[in-house]
Amino acid sequence: MNAEIGAGYRPGVRNSAILSAFDEVLHSPLCGWRAVGIAGRGIVLQARCSQMMLADKGRRYDDPPEQARRRALDAADRLIALGELEDDLVETVRRRLGGETREPEFEEALDDVVRRLEAWIVSWPD
Repeated sequence: MNAEIGAGYRPGVRNSAILSAFDEVLHSPLCGWRAVGIAGRGIVLQARCSQMMLADKGRRYDDPPEQARRRALDAADRLIALGELEDDLVETVRRRLGGETREPEFEEALDDVVRRLEAWIVSWPD
């Protein structure tokens, strides 16, 4: 177990605390197959998040100033929500790997985080 979830380096994980936390689940003997499946869903959803944010970053908008401000504030709110989700995921995994939670509670909490990640994606504006 890493001393700090998200701090360990594995090729391909790099700077993503979310992917690093899911990677910890995949490699931990404390996490069962159901948790591994949930983490797999989370990895796919995180990849989609990255795609969406990169596509939006490169997109040009010709909005009036007030609408541009609103769009920027909405984007900031979404990023804050994603950061909170990341914090919850890292804490959930830390607690399981530290032996503070049992497998059923961990799986439920992990599934909740993944469902929130999915809802975050669905809420992304077109």
